[in-house]
Amino acid sequence: MGLKSTVRSQPPASPATLLVFEDASPDDIAKNLSRDVDDIKEGDWYMITLGKGNPALRLRLRKSSSSPYKTKACGKFLGIKKSRKLSRRFRARGKISVKAIMNMLAHMQCDEIGVMDVGAGGCNLVYNDNGVPQFYVDVGLPMFANFNSMPPANPVTGFVGICNPGPCLANNPPVILTHWHWDHYTMAHFSNNAAALRNRHWVVPNQAFGGFANNVFSGIAPMNRHVMPGPLPGVLGGNVHVIQCVALAPAVGFNNTGLAVVVNVDNINNRRALLPGDAAFQCIPGVGAIAGLRWITATHHGSDTNIIAAQIPAAPNAIIGKIAYSYGIRPNGVHCYGHPRAAAINAYHARGWGPRGALDEPATAENRPNSGENPRQRGNILMCNNVIPPPCGVANCPFHVFPKTLV
Repeated sequence: MGLKSTVRSQPPASPATLLVFEDASPDDIAKNLSRDVDDIKEGDWYMITLGKGNPALRLRLRKSSSSPYKTKACGKFLGIKKSRKLSRRFRARGKISVKAIMNMLAHMQCDEIGVMDVGAGGCNLVYNDNGVPQFYVDVGLPMFANFNSMPPANPVTGFVGICNPGPCLANNPPVILTHWHWDHYTMAHFSNNAAALRNRHWVVPNQAFGGFANNVFSGIAPMNRHVMPGPLPGVLGGNVHVIQCVALAPAVGFNNTGLAVVVNVDNINNRRALLPGDAAFQCIPGVGAIAGLRWITATHHGSDTNIIAAQIPAAPNAIIGKIAYSYGIRPNGVHCYGHPRAAAINAYHARGWGPRGALDEPATAENRPNSGENPRQRGNILMCNNVIPPPCGVANCPFHVFPKTLV
């Protein structure tokens, strides 16, 4: 909102979502919310009161109502009862026809998967054997503080392709969203073709979310919103199995109550790939019994949070498991959130995923996890097959270039 706007006369479509930036430590944020860091939990709601800011600065910016200015803010926790009420209000709501979803998934021809270099975010695109897009699993961008972990701008256009022109929409691919965290869905807000992306069918988890996610969800046509009911264990259609994750303490929260996706990329030889989103493996029902599992993506960008080696599905006997890592590195060399963690990499190796190095465990941000080469060998990873998707007709479309393959 601009300087001349007021909350009373121009209410936002939804409450704001609190974001943590690098110039404000968790302790500072907690202090302004009148809470201790350990007391702030996912799903809490706060009433934020803003100060008036610097009068001289407000006067200088009066003619530019869209310009931001610094101000003080303090918050008050609304309490458990009100937080629960608001969480019920801001929740993915929509009908789902299981038969319709099964039919939609049954028509997907799944032969290869693009694990996309988007920086500190998640985005996967499933293609057929001719390189034609079939469906997305997540369409995320980094949070503000990690924007500079995105791929460099095209030297000709000056734009970062995942934002301009945006994700490839050839063949009208639907979207399966693993969970409602910013770094898994925000192409649907920031990319140039965000409106067209929201116009696709979306299969989403039934999770309570904040105002920003609510605005994105509200932008999806009601007929295209397919909200997975909590009690439903999953949906199997053709070569695609969408699994409802179940929290298992201490692995709780959005990451572990969303969706995971198993893709059968080879019916004849029964070879499958697992896209877990950010879920701990123990929260994916039946994960240890997935037949023919040959490829996985590292959960939660290589985080070791709630990683238990024994719960990672083992690579098949005598088969080297292939694993792709998607994470972000800032220009100064700092790994966003410290991903990937050595403990996680070692746990995957212990279960047969990627022990030989770059041949079996490429990363989007560099050659392989924590390889540290300079300059970094970053880029999209084509997993399960090596048919490079042909141009879709949109200039500089970012998802037709794959410097790395994982076959």
